[in-house]
Amino acid sequence: MSEFTLFSVEMEKKFLQKENFSPEFRKFMDQKYQKHFSPEEIFAYIYAILHSPTYREEYFEELQNDFPSIPFVDEVVDFQGLAKLGSELMQKHLFLEMPQEKKYQQIGIFEGEGENKVLKVKFRNEKCYINENQYFSNISKEIFEFKIGNYFVIEKFLKERKNSCLSQKEVEKVSQITQILAFTIDKMQEIDTKIQHFL
Repeated sequence: MSEFTLFSVEMEKKFLQKENFSPEFRKFMDQKYQKHFSPEEIFAYIYAILHSPTYREEYFEELQNDFPSIPFVDEVVDFQGLAKLGSELMQKHLFLEMPQEKKYQQIGIFEGEGENKVLKVKFRNEKCYINENQYFSNISKEIFEFKIGNYFVIEKFLKERKNSCLSQKEVEKVSQITQILAFTIDKMQEIDTKIQHFL
């Protein structure tokens, strides 16, 4: 192994082990909970808070214009519970990991005969149509209207493929996205229940 490679490995290890928190923030966290949480646990907690509908409503202006403050719950057990929920969301969002629960597996099933051609995306009766005969079923309005930024997630994915025939992989991707969105909505409600009294 070359000297350069050894140096790179050592630098990478050092880089990966260095957390990006100020000393003041680390001191605050350690003193507040009398426990040293890892950077990953703290990030997962913050990720959970940012997915709370109540938090988003309460801090709407700050989220639009500035860096909003993150409230920290008082009890260690509450922090750990929220960090766990945040971690579960991160796994789904970063790796598009499919939810394993059966209730999610029935969402976004592709049905109907045709060429899989995306002609007009429309939503009605819990179905997301791509043409007159083919659709993804068991999609609630809440799932269909779930936004990231200014776009409805499913609608944007499909409209980007207008006048094209969806491949089997793309069909599976839409089903995957709808299930992850359903999981996300459920976890957002769970997070909200845990922090409503705190905000």
